[in-house]
Amino acid sequence: MLAAITSQAQVVTYAFTDGSVVSHAITEVRSTDFDGDAMRVFLWDGTTYTWSLGSLAHYQFTDISTAAVNEASGLAPVRVYPNPTSGEVRIGIQADGSGEADVQVLDARGVRIRSVHRGELASGKHELVWDGLDEVRQPVAAGNYLLRVVQGPRVATKQVILQR
Repeated sequence: MLAAITSQAQVVTYAFTDGSVVSHAITEVRSTDFDGDAMRVFLWDGTTYTWSLGSLAHYQFTDISTAAVNEASGLAPVRVYPNPTSGEVRIGIQADGSGEADVQVLDARGVRIRSVHRGELASGKHELVWDGLDEVRQPVAAGNYLLRVVQGPRVATKQVILQR
């Protein structure tokens, strides 16, 4: 069940029945939509969150409210810096510790270029590094890439501009 509660607060919270929570300042949310069997939330900073509606047997929305939540909960917006870059990119994420996290760099067609991290991430802030190389440690061409972070049912993507 998906329910909305209106108040004067400045935070939108998505709470799932598995106990995980995603929270954003109202001013960060650009738009939301449904695409096939997925719900998407687009943030102004370019981050996109996607939840599969096909997994509702395991992950159902229990609330969308404007109550503030602990900042350490959920998968916070991905921060990529410097961006654009001419070399390595630092990837800042906030993990909720609810299971495996998968951090990948994709080309503009969605093809995996490099796996930056795959495995457990403890709750808290993490900084990962993509060095601008592909899986066989060769430099990738200048261009636009996507950084995709998957943790549980949540997916966040961020554009990375690589200049050589």
